[in-house]
Amino acid sequence: MDTSGTFALYNHDWNAPLGKSGKNLRLSQDATGLRVDLDLPNTTVANDLAELVRTGVVEGMSFGFTVAEDTWEQRDGLPMRTIDKIGELFEVTFTPIPAYPTTEVGLRSMETQLTAEEMTNISPEPEEPETLNRDWSLEEAAYQFEALAKELGCDVSRVVSAAASKSPAPAPSEDEGNEEKDSGKLDTE
Repeated sequence: MDTSGTFALYNHDWNAPLGKSGKNLRLSQDATGLRVDLDLPNTTVANDLAELVRTGVVEGMSFGFTVAEDTWEQRDGLPMRTIDKIGELFEVTFTPIPAYPTTEVGLRSMETQLTAEEMTNISPEPEEPETLNRDWSLEEAAYQFEALAKELGCDVSRVVSAAASKSPAPAPSEDEGNEEKDSGKLDTE
């Protein structure tokens, strides 16, 4: 079965697709049948669908596909078609009136998909970037400060020198402060 161009839809509506295979739609087959995993996009239709599934309004699925192989027979005087092989699966649809009533639809969150061990390894806060490392030595912090000042076009060498020597920075003289203001450099006072 070719699933390379399969779209996920709500109620067969091609105007607002929910997903596409290879993007946010994953399809797999097992002994039970077709498994559809969809990462819902942040759209009105997807948010509405999530609520309809959560409340049990939408509980099933329909599918759009081409038939590669089939067989026909008569049962109780009626023709019976058996689809032996699907060619292309072009649509999986979440719908309140499913063509296949044995299908099931449900919402799953990251928490229900991960094992307990995986959940304990999730950090509640993102790691800080290296540039925000608070374990810098005073010399490293002074170097980083000086590099940032240079990038911003500021002359802060006297502040960096004072910080590196662990002594208080000398107060700027009246002339230094005026020169910085007049030259258009950043005034940090």
